[in-house]
Amino acid sequence: MLLKLSVLLTSASFVATQEVDPVAVDFDPDALRFSCSDASATPSTPLHIADIDTTYSEVTVLLDPISDIGLNASSPEDGKGRMCVLSRWTKALEDKAAGEGYYFPLGRSVDGIPGELNGNDGDWNRPAGHSAWQLGYSCGVANNTGTNFAVGEYMCEVTLPKTSKQNLKNPMLTDELNTPYYVTYYERALSLRNELARFLHLTTFGPTSAELDALEVTYASIKDGTTDNSTDTSSTNTTTAATSLSHSEAMSKLQIDWVKAQMDPTTFTSGEFSSHRKYWRKRLNPRRWETYRIGEAGPAPCELHSRWRKFAFTD
Repeated sequence: MLLKLSVLLTSASFVATQEVDPVAVDFDPDALRFSCSDASATPSTPLHIADIDTTYSEVTVLLDPISDIGLNASSPEDGKGRMCVLSRWTKALEDKAAGEGYYFPLGRSVDGIPGELNGNDGDWNRPAGHSAWQLGYSCGVANNTGTNFAVGEYMCEVTLPKTSKQNLKNPMLTDELNTPYYVTYYERALSLRNELARFLHLTTFGPTSAELDALEVTYASIKDGTTDNSTDTSSTNTTTAATSLSHSEAMSKLQIDWVKAQMDPTTFTSGEFSSHRKYWRKRLNPRRWETYRIGEAGPAPCELHSRWRKFAFTD
């Protein structure tokens, strides 16, 4: 398989794992504060937030990042993906009961995904697309004290816009709309093979069963510390003691080693890097100024890669 997006992969991994100093933020002292901790008891089930009412005015709320919500204390590194989503229903609550409308995402906090502004792990972000362009999440350490928080607590703030709008036919009237808001906790356990397949989807034109089998064996040896780390010199033999690694450490090492191997020309069949320019120039017809001459790639008509044409453009 050909290497693809290796630079992007390593850059993204660096961004996702780098430490960023939190910024001090003056939050709204009277804002309501919400978290996904209650919703985590029933994953994938939206939890109604009855205290938010944006019928006549915008409302500022405080949100806790995903942090360790839903994390198994006995097994903190179980490879489970976790996400908290803030959304609103597009219709009134009574219309929702009648099956009208849909969930409209307003933001999400994902474990392992940095924020837009500060880049801290799990910060709340706007969803993709233009639908939430009017929203902006500000995350950091509280520089003040409020009704629902104290100085030094880390959280995020967002202002939800008013949902009622002016009537299009009669500007003197207002179409009142009191939409319900929800927080939903999601979690997903990804198997090792699926995680390796996702990695190969990002870096190649697609995984094969043989490649996945080989990477599973490599992962097991890296995680158990059974990889060959010995170095042999003419004067002495040194063996690095085997050390068991965590899942994230083993996966990170596997990906880095794989990328390095892909960029090592000694592992190629040809022993050198391929070149599109070299391939193109080798098969390019030479430019001929004489209109009566036919273009050929070599001096002999039957030479390998020779090209022939009846007409040539010189301008």
